[in-house]
Amino acid sequence: MIYIADSLASSLSALSETPPQAVLLSGPRGRGLMHLAKYAADQWGTLEHIVQPVSSKSSTAVSISVEAIRDLYTQTKTKSKTATFVIIHDADTMSLPAQNALLKLLEEPAGNTHFILTTHSPDKLLTTVRSRCQQMVVPPITISQSRELLQSLGQTDETKQRQMLFVAEGNPAELFRLASDEPYFKEVSRQIEDVKQFVSGDSYAQLKTLLKYSATRPQCLEFVARLLTVMDRLVVSSPKTSSILRIEKLIELKEAIEANGNIRLQIAASVV
Repeated sequence: MIYIADSLASSLSALSETPPQAVLLSGPRGRGLMHLAKYAADQWGTLEHIVQPVSSKSSTAVSISVEAIRDLYTQTKTKSKTATFVIIHDADTMSLPAQNALLKLLEEPAGNTHFILTTHSPDKLLTTVRSRCQQMVVPPITISQSRELLQSLGQTDETKQRQMLFVAEGNPAELFRLASDEPYFKEVSRQIEDVKQFVSGDSYAQLKTLLKYSATRPQCLEFVARLLTVMDRLVVSSPKTSSILRIEKLIELKEAIEANGNIRLQIAASVV
């Protein structure tokens, strides 16, 4: 069973008769975009290919290469009497040549071939690619749907449920992972405790908390993302200038670390 917002379910159903040539599904991590893309492809036609980012020999970063997109030229050449679908997952990881190659495919579609792109960062895609797609922002599921999902996964402990609902905030894939992976749940619970320490602490406490996550770039980025999520909620419920300024500093920290800045130095600068 798939858990999606009613508004999105209605939109997908309305497109079943004449599916778009290309759809761009966007939403935050944990929203379950790949699962939704597969669901849409099955509802609208037949899923033929999935393109996903992979690590290259020259870099630890994962991406979708231009060769992977060019392979689709051959794979989609055969015309079909029914709608067939290609999913391009994490489409924002496509290199610039790959995006340009995809643009050519979108401009010259082959037969009944359709594309479903997923992304957590639509702004990283070329404007011309986005303009060729019907864009759909995937909303969170409701509290009742979230509880139903946790129940279906056998998660009946009320304390754990409250923790998972707080962390996932309507993201079904995140709920599934929290309920199915106990070590991950424990790690996230530890992070949330550190988030609380950061939010309530002074500059020294904030520095100390951030440095706990300075061992690796992915670890630091994950914790900063968790911090930003919680602080965004705080600002919505109680707007304060100090909180807004802290969020701006955290965004700067995130961007600096993503740009390969020295982690410990960037952390120190962010809490000065």
